[in-house]
Amino acid sequence: MLKKSLILLIVMAVLVNTVPVMAQEEAASVSVHTEEELEKEKIELSLEDAIELALNESPRIKAADASIKSAHLSLEVSRDTTKDYKDMEKLASKIPGVSMAVNVSSGLDQAYLKHGYYLNAAQVGVDLAGVAKGQVEATISYEVTQKYYNAKLMEELIAITEASVKLAKDNLALMEHSFEAGFVPSIEVQNAKNAVVRAEYSLESYKRNHALAVRSLKVSLQLTDSDCELLLTDKVELPSLPENVPVLIEGALSSRYDMTAVRKDYELKKEKYDITAMYMSDKTALYHSAYSEYLNAEYTYNNTIEMMKIALESEYATILNGADEIKACENDVDVAEALYESKKTMYDLGLITNLELTAAMTELESAKVKLENARVSYALSVIKFAYSTTIGI
Repeated sequence: MLKKSLILLIVMAVLVNTVPVMAQEEAASVSVHTEEELEKEKIELSLEDAIELALNESPRIKAADASIKSAHLSLEVSRDTTKDYKDMEKLASKIPGVSMAVNVSSGLDQAYLKHGYYLNAAQVGVDLAGVAKGQVEATISYEVTQKYYNAKLMEELIAITEASVKLAKDNLALMEHSFEAGFVPSIEVQNAKNAVVRAEYSLESYKRNHALAVRSLKVSLQLTDSDCELLLTDKVELPSLPENVPVLIEGALSSRYDMTAVRKDYELKKEKYDITAMYMSDKTALYHSAYSEYLNAEYTYNNTIEMMKIALESEYATILNGADEIKACENDVDVAEALYESKKTMYDLGLITNLELTAAMTELESAKVKLENARVSYALSVIKFAYSTTIGI
């Protein structure tokens, strides 16, 4: 009995000494694994990298490619149909009594087929599908740029507010020390505490907005199911003002997808009307139907040209306003910094209360935040204008 008890005690002792070691080894293994996982999850992305990733992974690009394929297949069918008709027409011309004359009951389908209208329409479909893909690529590129810059903006605002929090806390420590020494009333301490709370609230708000901005960027990058951490390496650069704006606007009238679409539609409607007028008199409904479509397409095209000019000139005005806003905000920051230093000196001399000093601190933070917002807004407006004056977004 004693021998069995001794054996049991020895086994229990071994288990007691072994289990913690195993637990420690397992914990260490988990810890190392977690660090490796975290290291793998960090992805450094320049803006160019982000755009390339979005374009490579976007379902919209695949959909655009499918549309192009569909348009090419439709063109092939139209070519075959047109060829078959012309072959039949040649054959009919060699057989006495056989005619392929166009008549009203045919709905002019034979005439449109004979004169290549359907073939031209199919070719327009191919052309527009290609341009449409270019617009999709431009839209995705700008979307990623916008989200990337918004995330960078939040990073800058977080940095500004972190500095403000530190400044407010330093001020609070000074007020508490001064209050204990009997130099300031309790209201000064309470005001300093409120300044810290306001700064911390702002900081938490910007952090939440940063997290949302990054999540939004991940959506465009097709990374919604990934827990990776994005390290955005590019800063928000301030591009120069666009040059030769009238030339850019004029070029946009032929390069943009929407302008190409209305122009092609106008050309097709005119072609359809011209063919219809060859076979139908102005006493028929078919004639007036084709004529109405032609006039509406002509109006839409000409009106779109004028409205597009106005829209692009308005975008350029936004850029100019943005450049002016940056200058104004830079001046505001200079004034706010000088005012804060002045208030700080006056406070040290006992000429003003801490209420006035914290107000100057708040004004300085606000001026810096407005400047960063102005910088990003201007940069995005210039980038958007570049897309607007090429293929459009």
